[in-house]
Amino acid sequence: MIVKLPQITEDFLSHLEEMAWKGIVTYEVNGLKMEVFPFVFPPSSPFSDSSHMLYDFFCDVKGHRILDIGTGTGVQAIQAVRGGASYVLATDVFQPAIDCAKHNVQKHGLGGQIDIIYSDVFDRVPSQQLFHSIIANLPILDYCVGKESELCLFDPGFVAHQKLFSQAERYLRDGGRIVLVHADLAGKTAFTDLEELAGQHRFSSRVRGSVYSKGYEWRQYEFKR
Repeated sequence: MIVKLPQITEDFLSHLEEMAWKGIVTYEVNGLKMEVFPFVFPPSSPFSDSSHMLYDFFCDVKGHRILDIGTGTGVQAIQAVRGGASYVLATDVFQPAIDCAKHNVQKHGLGGQIDIIYSDVFDRVPSQQLFHSIIANLPILDYCVGKESELCLFDPGFVAHQKLFSQAERYLRDGGRIVLVHADLAGKTAFTDLEELAGQHRFSSRVRGSVYSKGYEWRQYEFKR
């Protein structure tokens, strides 16, 4: 567990507080207008490239069933359907994010293709459902959560990551994959630590893309059994 937060994370927390005072804020991403409720992780910000790095994933999901863990505003789920996915089950552990995602899904008329539920990783995902892909927009830093709105940033003990890799096989079709974005906010070992954790559960890793931004590297990973 890291002792001190990177400055970029402190700045992002201040940004969330500042935006919360404005109430519901509209963002536009790839021509898609998304309304963001207070304290919900925005689809774009001056401090994070995690959402943007997932968007190029949606070019190859035609006809697929997708599980979107950590949906936030619902932007990943909506982008997946726009990219051809037949169905998306979206989850989050922050109730305002659930409310926000439901609002955006209804606003874009996609309630028939996207379901949104409260779930801590797989806790409430029906065991009989299998998916071609799991989009995991997990918190990047191993740090204590001070208040509920910080769940989008911090994963104490990397418990959510442990759950993801230890349980994902039950929810993936043959040949299925996990796609997630990770950054070296906690230091250069962040990537090897993630890859080793996945390897412990027999997932191989592939870096689909990488960008350097704001002093850090952001990688889009694909994991397969």
